Amino acid sequence: MRFSRMPMLCLLLLYSIATKAQELLFQNVSEQVAVPTSECYNVNQDSRGYMWISTAQGLVRYDRSGSVVYDQKNGLPEKATYAVTEDHNGTMWFATSKNRLMQYRDGELAEAEISKNYQRQMPKGNITFAFTNTKKDIYINTYAKTFQIAPTGKLSVFKPLPLSTANNIVFLKPADRLISFNDNFHSVYMPKDEKGKFEKVTILISTPKGDRKLDIPYHEREQLLRRILTCHIQGYNFFTINNKLVRLAPDFSYQVIEMPGNVICLYADKKGGLWVGMAKGGFVYYRDGKQLQQPIKGLSNYSVSGIHVDVEQSIWCTTLENGVYFSKSTEVLSYSNLPALSAPVNMMVTIGKQLYVSPQFGGLWQLQSGQQLRNIITQPYLFYHLFHIQKNRYLLATADGGFTTETTFKHLRTLPVQRYSPYHLILHYTIYDHSIGPKNSIYSISYTHILKYGPNGFEPLIPVRSVGRCIGYIGGNRLLYGCSDGLYVMNLKTLHSRKIKGIERAVHRILPSSDGTCWIATAGDGLYQLQHGEIRRLDQRLGIPTAIFYDILEDKKGIYWAATNKGLFRIDINGASPGISHYDTNHGLPSNEIYKLALNNDQLFFSSPAGLSSLPINGQLANRTAPRFHIKNLRIDRAQQPLETKDFELDYGSNEIVLSLHLSSYKNEQTRLFYRLQRTDPYLPMNGTDLRLQNLSPNRYELSVYALNGDGVKSENMIQLPFIVKKPFWQTLPFFFVLSILLCGVFFGLKKLQLNAALSKEKEKSKVNILIAESKLSALQARMNPHFISNAINSIQRYILKNQADEAQHYLTKFSRLIRMVLQQSAERFLTLQKEIETLTLYLELEKLRFREAFEYRITLAPEIHPHELLVPTMLLQPYVENAIWHGLIPLEGERRGQLNIHVGLSLSGLKISIEDNGIGRQRAMNYQKEDYRLSSGMMLTEDRLQALQQIFSEGNFQVSVIDLYDPKQLGIGTRVEITLSILPEYPNS
Repeated sequence: MRFSRMPMLCLLLLYSIATKAQELLFQNVSEQVAVPTSECYNVNQDSRGYMWISTAQGLVRYDRSGSVVYDQKNGLPEKATYAVTEDHNGTMWFATSKNRLMQYRDGELAEAEISKNYQRQMPKGNITFAFTNTKKDIYINTYAKTFQIAPTGKLSVFKPLPLSTANNIVFLKPADRLISFNDNFHSVYMPKDEKGKFEKVTILISTPKGDRKLDIPYHEREQLLRRILTCHIQGYNFFTINNKLVRLAPDFSYQVIEMPGNVICLYADKKGGLWVGMAKGGFVYYRDGKQLQQPIKGLSNYSVSGIHVDVEQSIWCTTLENGVYFSKSTEVLSYSNLPALSAPVNMMVTIGKQLYVSPQFGGLWQLQSGQQLRNIITQPYLFYHLFHIQKNRYLLATADGGFTTETTFKHLRTLPVQRYSPYHLILHYTIYDHSIGPKNSIYSISYTHILKYGPNGFEPLIPVRSVGRCIGYIGGNRLLYGCSDGLYVMNLKTLHSRKIKGIERAVHRILPSSDGTCWIATAGDGLYQLQHGEIRRLDQRLGIPTAIFYDILEDKKGIYWAATNKGLFRIDINGASPGISHYDTNHGLPSNEIYKLALNNDQLFFSSPAGLSSLPINGQLANRTAPRFHIKNLRIDRAQQPLETKDFELDYGSNEIVLSLHLSSYKNEQTRLFYRLQRTDPYLPMNGTDLRLQNLSPNRYELSVYALNGDGVKSENMIQLPFIVKKPFWQTLPFFFVLSILLCGVFFGLKKLQLNAALSKEKEKSKVNILIAESKLSALQARMNPHFISNAINSIQRYILKNQADEAQHYLTKFSRLIRMVLQQSAERFLTLQKEIETLTLYLELEKLRFREAFEYRITLAPEIHPHELLVPTMLLQPYVENAIWHGLIPLEGERRGQLNIHVGLSLSGLKISIEDNGIGRQRAMNYQKEDYRLSSGMMLTEDRLQALQQIFSEGNFQVSVIDLYDPKQLGIGTRVEITLSILPEYPNS
């Protein structure tokens, strides 16, 4: 059914936005978000908390842990991405510069199935500039057509409607919201006036119940832009026509607001606020989209292309010129766009319902209508204080003097000066504060004096001891005043003052409160309260983490606001327990240094290094939104795991868990993650959003993680990840069973070894006894020294008694071998030099073992000696060697290292054998016991054998000589025995 054009109620309000002083506070976060270009188009937060920013050089996904940029290298076919939205299934949709539809789902970016069909139906040069989300469908807004994506994923295009060419813009209203239908744009049919300006725009709205037509005044020369934007707020629809915003009520009445620039972005937040972004005009924000009153500006001179308010009520804006901007609050307003108010102010006071501000560089400003500041005095006066003295008169105190004026500030009258002294002519009027005393008398404090105001101006009462700062009347005749060195109390009758002990630093504010107490703010000594004559410190009792207070005031509800070097503190002492709220830069304040405070129309104005700002005292600056987080990545022993992994087991020694979390909290940097491994463990803070666990002891664990924002709000969800670290194999039951069997086997094996060792020891004793008997017989046959045989046997027995079986076996083996060699050689008178040397070497080795390495020996042969061919008498050298060891080397007793050298060479007489030791010498040896008869007999026997050989072989030469060796001091240092043997062709063995 089509309705004819009939009269209807149209509320037409056409006006322009006046320039306002206040703006929202924004900071540029392009570097933090890592956008690849300053030309950004749109911003959106998905249901998992990620921020998506479309730019001319790619698509950015951002969270607190960092950014991922999708471009032509990792899944995005084109550089530029324009429109961004999320459907009801949690799938992100993107439109590229070539009208390609992309989807992001389950961590993957891919082209949508309907993308090719969509591109085929798009006219050449068409651009996808926006998505419109309804309760179930997504509408795609382009310059030439309008498309619909159903929940099933089906794509359909709206066909042209059979409408009159007189309709300039067409909207569809399938339910409660408008959808722009871009097939009908007829700027050429818009009527013009005599000046060549268009007169109106005809709007046709097609509804299921019929069509409605509206004529919107449009007094512009510019033709209609094809970028038509719409949004919906609580039954009201909004659409844009170039630089005009139109609000359409449910009854089809409308309101037109003219914007500073063409609208390129239109956004409705979940609280009913309306945001309008403009080309080169920043944005305009209406807290109540239904009323459109008291707009707030921001980002002036930028083209705001996209706006989004996240779940924590922080604002994200994209611009075409300078990247991404971020604001933590819509409550905090700044007046720093006015150059005069971009620095800390000298004075800020509310008189009646008016707020007056004196900037740092002079002048006086007045707040009008609760939002706009007006410069009422432009003279470069530095105003330090302003207060009301009469019904319609104000008193102004400056560094140059005092003035009175009426409330209109049209005429300033200089106050007469009562000269106290030429030095104080100016200082009297550098007034910082005043207080109303008894009978409405006015007391002030200046740089140097306490003053009283009278009909003739200021009268100096008393000088102050240091720089005066603040003053306050506390009843009776008592007046408190603060200076740079502490707090003083003055008696108004006697004019006597005294310093209050305990406060030694500058006092910045004295506040008599409504309950009869008095608050004192100091810069370093904390916050105090004076009650019933008793002063007590409050900042430590209230748990305020600073002692530097610049100002304090009381609102009409009895709530105190304190300005400190760590932000604002809201102090509520009306209840049973005091309530403290802390606001700082995490809540949107421009700085943590807050200097001066003033209240006006439920707005708290404050001065900071960033200039003048304000916030509503009944507003909600604290972040009451529960932080959200989820698992982004799970790696177990460096292997990627499915996110639904639970109840897994880890091997001992290889139990590294890396849990990466996504935390969707951007408002407060103090939002932290906490974890614990056991239910009985305390929660510990995580460092960032990654948790690394390794080298866990064997146990059953239940990892729990939650988030907590800076205002103490805990996350609604909690990650719980149960897992088990298995025991090492040596702590398992099978291992204990096998170990028990092995221990039993070892025990019985040791017992058997002990038994075998006892039997073996008995056998060894039998062997030793047998060998001893054989050795005694062999020694007699060989005529060896019985002392050597006895000592050797004693050494073997000593090894056995000490259970040194290996040593005994080693010694016994050598000893038995020597005995066998002697027995074998005893039947022969001559043997080769080689065998003689082998026997002698074996004897020397036994003596070294027996005397515990008390000497060293060396046997050398001349090169021309052939030991296998030369024969020598059997056992010729052993008696001399034995004598050298026993009587020469052993008595050294550590005096020096014993050395025995045996050398065999040739001389003209034949074979020459030298036996030389470095012992004590024969002279000292004579002083020792001379009981060794066998040794002398052996040497004598050897000499007899040599004499016999001389008789047999008269042509030969068989001699022995003993030479004593001395040092330069004629002390004996050894003995050398030289034996000469003629070399005969053959020695007889019989």
